[in-house]
Amino acid sequence: MSSASTPHDVVRLQEALRDDGWYVSYEPVGPQAPGRFKIVMSHELSGERSFSVPDQDAIGPIVASILGSSEVAAVHRRPRRTKHSVLLGRLRVTALAHRLSRRTLADIGSVLRSVGIISDDEELWLGEAGGAWSDPDESI
Repeated sequence: MSSASTPHDVVRLQEALRDDGWYVSYEPVGPQAPGRFKIVMSHELSGERSFSVPDQDAIGPIVASILGSSEVAAVHRRPRRTKHSVLLGRLRVTALAHRLSRRTLADIGSVLRSVGIISDDEELWLGEAGGAWSDPDESI
């Protein structure tokens, strides 16, 4: 959608996350739900995620929830010199898909660091961040 038709709160979300490398769009859901929209977000450290927008009044609360999410915070805390973003992102998406625990992901990071594939900072961040879009309070 053009920025002229993108709701103000979505533009605010795009601007807030741009410096961290997020791609944010506002798109029609599709022919199965005419007139309905979704917010689509992607980052190489997180993969892609969509948020259904049931109506215009829901946009503000959805944007606030996204901005306060642990995933946005985790990406913001990433090491500034992340050389292996694609690898780390794919590991995090895989960890979520297979319900790997943070501890398991941290162990994988330790192995990768020990053989020189990722840096100390990337290892530490991977263990702290856990699976992409995972709840930091969950044991998985």
